[in-house]
Amino acid sequence: MKKELYIIHGWTYSIEPWTSVVSILRLKGVTVHQLRVPGLTNESDAVWDIGSQ
Repeated sequence: MKKELYIIHGWTYSIEPWTSVVSILRLKGVTVHQLRVPGLTNESDAVWDIGSQ
């Protein structure tokens, strides 16, 4: 069975704190995807709503 995990990192503006966790998960055979969400990964003044693409 293929194991996949999607990580939305939270309000830190960085995925760096997850580096060691991601490494361990990959060693265990988990495919990890770190989602880069506008406004969470990079600072943004844009207003996002349900109609934004």
